[in-house]
Amino acid sequence: MRSIDLVNPAFISALPTELLLIVFKLVYISSRVPRPGPISSDPNNSEDDPEAPYETEWPREDLHVRTLFPYALSSVCTKWRDVMSLVPEFWTRIIIHTDAHDFSPSFLRAHLQWSRDLAIDITVLQQRANSFRNSKLLENSRLREIIDIVGPHVRRCRTLRFYVTYTSSLPNIASDFYGTAPNLTNLRLQASIGDGFGTSFHTNGPAEQFIYPMLQYLAIDGWNFVHLFTHASEWLERVFQTDRGSFDILSISHFEQDESEGRVTPGGRRFSLEEAWSYLSSAAIGLYLEDLDFDCELPLELEGNPTLNPPPQPHPPINPSPVVALFLIGLGSKLTASLLSHSRRDALPLAVLTVTHSPISDIRTEDFPANSDFITFDGIAHSPHDMARLLAHWQGQSLHVRKCPAFDDSVLDMLGRTFVDEHDEQLRFNAMNLRDLSLDGCVGFSMEALKRMVGERWERVALGGRLDSITIRRMPGVTEEDRDWLTERLLMGFSWRDEEG
Repeated sequence: MRSIDLVNPAFISALPTELLLIVFKLVYISSRVPRPGPISSDPNNSEDDPEAPYETEWPREDLHVRTLFPYALSSVCTKWRDVMSLVPEFWTRIIIHTDAHDFSPSFLRAHLQWSRDLAIDITVLQQRANSFRNSKLLENSRLREIIDIVGPHVRRCRTLRFYVTYTSSLPNIASDFYGTAPNLTNLRLQASIGDGFGTSFHTNGPAEQFIYPMLQYLAIDGWNFVHLFTHASEWLERVFQTDRGSFDILSISHFEQDESEGRVTPGGRRFSLEEAWSYLSSAAIGLYLEDLDFDCELPLELEGNPTLNPPPQPHPPINPSPVVALFLIGLGSKLTASLLSHSRRDALPLAVLTVTHSPISDIRTEDFPANSDFITFDGIAHSPHDMARLLAHWQGQSLHVRKCPAFDDSVLDMLGRTFVDEHDEQLRFNAMNLRDLSLDGCVGFSMEALKRMVGERWERVALGGRLDSITIRRMPGVTEEDRDWLTERLLMGFSWRDEEG
């Protein structure tokens, strides 16, 4: 038996570099997941181990923790970090915690240097929510430092994501980034509080424009978006006049016009929906609009009326795809109504419409997208009459209602009533094609009214109104008798949970 040397014990830092590299590589591979797409083992097309039978990528996981690869291992000791710095593939995921007590600009620069010229994924976020809620200037300063360090490397990015507290901390998309980012597919500049432009919005942009031909997901704050239209329309046209067509997703959030604080567009004028509509309506397949204060008017119906011609603005993308999924979140009543009116006027093929925490009372019945397959109301507190009015002539199949006090017995009674179709004088149910109903956290309706509606549509099945399924979440007091009764009258059954999920 070999004796154990207790006088000269071995330390982990004494392991040879070659052995450490083998261990680190195994940990790296185990930290990755297969990349969607065709299998490849060509080392020229992969940043990963040439012996691996497939390409891999960083998984979707919680980036708030500090135990992710390579950070946990590289913090063990100086030697481990030095050894890991020899392999650029280890450093292609860059996570920057803006509120970390040990935030180090020098380490960030080193991290970027260690990744050499490989494609990288950069995420800037806080470890703890609202860390800077009462420290705006500190966040502004920290983010400016990060942006200046990261800026020259943006052209290598596959994904670039900023999640901050204040919009004034975000980079200016027209002046802080430059060059061509050929692999960039996901760009997000998002904040939880809209407080206006940052300091970089008052500086001249770089001579070299920021071009991203492969971008599919763009999420920016409203201040960046408005700035593009008012300060950088030439740049906007050059960026988007490519043959790649529309984005998959375009998300715009947080913009408030407040003349008393000077928070309007440059020149002191207010920004209107009409200035951006022709671009918005064809910029993305899925369009998310949240917490925006755009001036707006309902378009007039008369053809040739000069008010229907929008003011000069950047041209929409070449090969555009019209919006098919529209998400309206936290908008004012007038803007919500105007967006749907413009959508109808331009005949957008909206297959999906979600209205979240946005009043619906000003939406005209004729502007509600009758042919949308999927309608979601979320957080609609008032106007059950308006909800019933809008849904009565809706012809889609799936209705999802979440935490809406406005969804009450009167809406269910409407869904159980019939009308005479003026086109063929046939008797039909309101919301005639409704097949799937999902109610989540709605407490304003009764089980009696739900059963009454289902019973009406079931008994008069010849009219074609029978439901396929009903799903209810977070509604207490549903008895076994209720569940059995509903299951018998639904083609695909009834699902119920008394908790979220």
